[in-house]
Amino acid sequence: FTVAGNAFSWKDLILIAGVATVLGMRVIQLVRENRETNGGARLRLRIIFLFSLTLFLASRAHWRTSLARLFVEREHRLQALKRFSAIENQLTDYFLTVTGINLGLAVLVSGAFWLAGIPGALSWGVLAFLLNFLPVVGPLFLKVALLAFGGLIYPDLPNALLPFGMFLAISLVEANLVTPKIVGARITM
Repeated sequence: FTVAGNAFSWKDLILIAGVATVLGMRVIQLVRENRETNGGARLRLRIIFLFSLTLFLASRAHWRTSLARLFVEREHRLQALKRFSAIENQLTDYFLTVTGINLGLAVLVSGAFWLAGIPGALSWGVLAFLLNFLPVVGPLFLKVALLAFGGLIYPDLPNALLPFGMFLAISLVEANLVTPKIVGARITM
């Protein structure tokens, strides 16, 4: 199919339709959520982000083709397309690898916190999963949150430091042993 001079395959159209449907549903949900609150600015920023993401995903093939057309010789265009595909595959592989590591971290944190009797063990695991996608800052934020949580929940210092200490031990092993070993073995340049 050709739309506005851009060629799209069935796969592209299905992806665009799926993303547009999900984003449309999310926009409706955001409008309903922010109707009662004064979150108009946040809502506008979220909508702009979601539509920008949709446009980026929809035009990915177009950008790839346009950049490849910059090369005059057919062989160079093919090499460029192969490199784009290789980069895309490596990024996908990296993201899936990190997602698997973060899932393991979440299970370990949830299990350890549950065994220690720390309230909200599953929630802390989910937070560990999500925040670990932000290198350095995410785990740091979670450590600060666990310190505050421990201080508010437990009256004595040793128990107050328990959630922080457990996550610190788990995250040190994950960040210094597990992630470098797995990512280093899976991702090659």
